Amino acid sequence: MSAYLEKRLVDEWILENYPDSIQWIRPRLGQVPTTEMARAYEVTLRFPDAIIITQDKVIILEAKMRNDVGAFAQLDLYEQLFRSTPRFKQYWSWPIEKLFLTVEVDRNVEQLAMSKSIRYEIFSPTWAIAKLNEWRRIP
Repeated sequence: MSAYLEKRLVDEWILENYPDSIQWIRPRLGQVPTTEMARAYEVTLRFPDAIIITQDKVIILEAKMRNDVGAFAQLDLYEQLFRSTPRFKQYWSWPIEKLFLTVEVDRNVEQLAMSKSIRYEIFSPTWAIAKLNEWRRIP
């Protein structure tokens, strides 16, 4: 359920902020030993929620409905894997911006993101706030 909601969050945020940019949703990152093995390895490769190519940078995006500092480690890994993924070779030398997208502000998480040079972005569509409030009511 949470994965679906996070995908919806990402889709709506991209549509609002980068509608004309090149984008991949949940692209697989990393290398595979051979082209023939690519399909088999696809299930083991890691994937960010999105990669967006702007005119001057690559944005690697990870979204969580709730603030989760574990996403910062994911973003670090995705940055490394991006630079070794043949599909993105033409962008390997571009600057990378790591972006953490979430629904509610948590100042402690925001400060940690800043200390790690991760862009901390709040996106709070009505449905997402309603879902968080629903989760809070469940004992």
